[in-house]
Amino acid sequence: MKLKDFFSPLKRHELLFFILIILLSGSIFGIIKLLPKSEKTTIYFSIKPAQTTQQNTLTNLDPTESSMKIADMIAGWAKNPAFREDILKDSDIFINHFKEKITARKQNRTNVFWTISLDMEEKKYSKKIAQSTINVFEKNFEEFNQNNAFPFEHTRPQVFRELKTIPFYWSLFGSAFFGLILSFYILYLFESILGKVSFISQIRESFPHSPLLKISEKTGTHDEKLLEQFILTFASPRLIGTFPKAEEIFSLTEKNAIDKSVDTPILLIQLGKTTIQELENLEAIFGKELGIVVFEK
Repeated sequence: MKLKDFFSPLKRHELLFFILIILLSGSIFGIIKLLPKSEKTTIYFSIKPAQTTQQNTLTNLDPTESSMKIADMIAGWAKNPAFREDILKDSDIFINHFKEKITARKQNRTNVFWTISLDMEEKKYSKKIAQSTINVFEKNFEEFNQNNAFPFEHTRPQVFRELKTIPFYWSLFGSAFFGLILSFYILYLFESILGKVSFISQIRESFPHSPLLKISEKTGTHDEKLLEQFILTFASPRLIGTFPKAEEIFSLTEKNAIDKSVDTPILLIQLGKTTIQELENLEAIFGKELGIVVFEK
């Protein structure tokens, strides 16, 4: 299917398409603005060996590599249910679905970032939860060092807070983009539910080798000479309409009045109006040797 054929439903419903874009984009933008805001708390610190001159012979890693491994381990604590439970116990606060609101990652080898995202109702607990996270981390880190022949240390944790909102231009662009996609999908779905022919490729499935003339103008305003030239290339052409307006514009022939041994059926098809069932019926009656005129609007 060619790209311009793919967008053919837009040619037939330009006004409706733009109305849908405005309505859907506006609705999506409003929904985005109604989404609950949240506060993101970031706890940052770095890991380094307490004795940088000593080579870690146990793991055969130099100090920097050892620190990277420890930073990876600490970042993994966020996935430990017991670690998360200790944070809530230390703060004496219950946070619903807390495991989805706390994450950790290593950045730039030895830097660790803990992130806690709380909604606006839980925002009042952010300072206490952050301090409890630091408390539990330092307790676990101290226990780790006690059992480790090569101790490590961390820098003083720094805490940053920011309100998480979707930027205005992101909201605007996202609303317009999804409004555009949904509008096109609705137009196509509307024709599909009604069983209409939306694309020329659907016609080609029934008549893969039949000569086909595409007319981009609306019926009644089309180039009559071009249409006449196409029709006269066939022996004894007989026009068959497949959409209601064809009867008002063209001189049609009844299906049962066509002699297949002499006449050549010329199907007049309008995208968005002709049904797929009608094409299948005409294929069953006349076969695939015929002419096709397609009005795209």
